[in-house]
Amino acid sequence: MCVQYIEAEIELDRGKALSPQIEQALQAHGEPLRWAIVEADEAGGPVRVEAVVVGA
Repeated sequence: MCVQYIEAEIELDRGKALSPQIEQALQAHGEPLRWAIVEADEAGGPVRVEAVVVGA
């Protein structure tokens, strides 16, 4: 088991719930334990997320 800190830019559909979209995108890196949006553009561009994930 490996715990990692990652930063990612994620393109989101702002018309849908954000949390499930972010967690699904983070699954590519492992199981997300904690995450936070650290930057978001009001114009609807990608959001920057910092996360801690557990991978195999």
